Amino acid sequence: MINGHAHNYQRFVSQSPSGIATAAGITEIIAGTGGVSLQTSTTTTNQAAHINHTFGVVQLTLNSGGWTSTFVSTASATLDPASGKCH
Repeated sequence: MINGHAHNYQRFVSQSPSGIATAAGITEIIAGTGGVSLQTSTTTTNQAAHINHTFGVVQLTLNSGGWTSTFVSTASATLDPASGKCH
């Protein structure tokens, strides 16, 4: 699941709808990093990564068995490479 409701970058481990970490779950990526201002995030349950105060985009690639993602800053830095399986 990709959304941008917070003005920062966060990625969560695969988890169930009730927030239990599980390999059979859904990985959530929050990428609200293209707006006017950015917010500070703190580490929360099941959070795999967070990047504060960096504008950028998520490069997402889907294939037949899974996905890869990378957060790319506006300065072209490649941050938080990740991958997972599609269910």
